[in-house]
Parts: sequence; structure tokens; C-alpha cells
Amino acid sequence: MDLPTPRTHNDDPALAYAWGLYRGFAATARQQKAALTRWRWWMLLLTLLGAVFGTLCQQSIDWQPAWLTQLFGGLSAVAIGFAAFFGKEFLNPDIERSWVRARSVAEALKSEAYRYLTQVPPYQGDEAGKHLLDRAQSLEDDSSDLMVLPLSADEKRKHLPQGPFSVDTYVQQRVREQVEHYYTPMAAKHLSILRQGNRSRLIFSGLAVALGALGGLGLAGAISAWVAVLGVAATAVAAYLYAGRHSYLVISYQATARRLEALLVRWQQGDQSEQARIRFLEACESAISVENSAWMAEWTKREAG
Repeated sequence: MDLPTPRTHNDDPALAYAWGLYRGFAATARQQKAALTRWRWWMLLLTLLGAVFGTLCQQSIDWQPAWLTQLFGGLSAVAIGFAAFFGKEFLNPDIERSWVRARSVAEALKSEAYRYLTQVPPYQGDEAGKHLLDRAQSLEDDSSDLMVLPLSADEKRKHLPQGPFSVDTYVQQRVREQVEHYYTPMAAKHLSILRQGNRSRLIFSGLAVALGALGGLGLAGAISAWVAVLGVAATAVAAYLYAGRHSYLVISYQATARRLEALLVRWQQGDQSEQARIRFLEACESAISVENSAWMAEWTKREAG
């Protein structure tokens, strides 16, 4: 189905400006997320190493050479100290809040660009470009306190869509792209992390139970220390999974993908008038926006808690 009053966006400054802003905020969000994920992994590793070296320090008092005890004690202190430092400096709520806001602004700008490309209100007529600029600048002003990665002109125009969009083009480049190349693979990725983490927790917990059962064989003192280490390991993995919101993200991404698929089926089998076209496009963008808003609310709720 063709759109009314075709408009060419190949050299559209309003679209290029909004898309460039989107690319900058999206790049910033990706960088911040990668950094947070990396530091969470280091905290998990350092916490485990601190517990292991601390236990070795206690059990090596009678070992030879005697400096092993000091070595293990020093390594434990260093690992725990770095874990505490990284947690304070790189995993504080302000950094996470900046990441969440950068992603939110990026998604909002991207949504406005696609509304503009499909010419849904208010992006109709001669004032469409002005409306897009106003909306993009408003989003930029609201996030003026964020440090955004500088991008080259080529990077800002990368993947810049060419319009106007028919419904079929929108479905392929927006709906199908989101479902098949974002929501579905991201749900699978977080589900894999969740399963691996839960498997690790079960292994650590199972080993702790097994060692505890061996405590009556004359090695209760030595074994009880390693039972504690395994308990720390299981708790650290649980904290890692909780911080990543993997369970929530699996459910959220899968639900949004299903919602978009349902909207697409309804459109294909229902009324395809101009008003129905606008309702369909708005419903799709609303579904994506709701996911983004719920995602932000989840992080904000966890921060407050």
C-alpha cells in the first residue's frame, strides 16, 4: 500500500539530524552497557578469588615455605579491595542511570524517525520536517547533561533509512528487523546467560552440600572453610544474574516480539484504509515504546530498592 503525498528523504536535513542524534545516543548506550557488563564480570571473578585466597591463607599456616600464608593473604586482600573499588567507582547508580537514559533517548529518536518516514501525524504536510526537528531538539535538550560519544559525519549517517516508507517497507525494515534481529536474539542471549548462571549456582550449591556431608570424616575444619567458599560463589553468581536483570529481559523481549507479530497479523487480515494504516503504525511504535518504558521502570525500581 502506497503512502499519500510521497516525500523524498535522501537529502532530508531534518531526518539526517534526528538520525545522527539517535546514532550518537545509541553508541553511548552500547559503550556504557559493555563497560557495566565487563565490570560486573570482574567483580564476580575478584569476589571468588578473594574467597579462595582467603581460605588458602587460613589453611596454609602450617605449610612450607611459610611465606605462602602471607602470599595468599595478600592476594585475598588485593582481590577483595579491587572488587570493592570497582563496585564503588564503576557500578554506582549514576553510571547505570546514564546508560538507561542514553538508551531511552536513542530509542525515542529512532521511533520519531520512523514515524516521520511513514508520515503519521504530526509528520504530514509541509511542516513535517519542522516537527521532527522540534521533537529531536526537545529530546536532546532534556538529556543535555549526558556525555554523548562524538561520531563522524559518516557514522551519523550510517544505516540512514531512505523514504518515504510504504507499510511493506516499514514492516520489513522496522517490525521484522526488531523482532528477528533484536528482540528474539536478545531474549535467547539473556536466556542462555540465565541458564548458565543457574547451572553454576546449582553446581556450587551441590558441591557445598557434598562437602558438608563429608565433614564427619575427620576433616570438618578444612572442609567447612571450602563449604563457605562455595556458598560465597553461589551467592556471587546470583548477585551477578540479579544485577543483569536477565530473567526480566527474557520475558520483556519475548512479550514485545509476540505483540508485534500479533499486530502484523491483524494488519494483514484486517482493514487497510488510511486510518487503519496510521493506527497500525502507531500501535507498532507504541509497542516498542512500551517495552522501552517498562525497561527503564525496571532499572529505576531496582535502583530505588
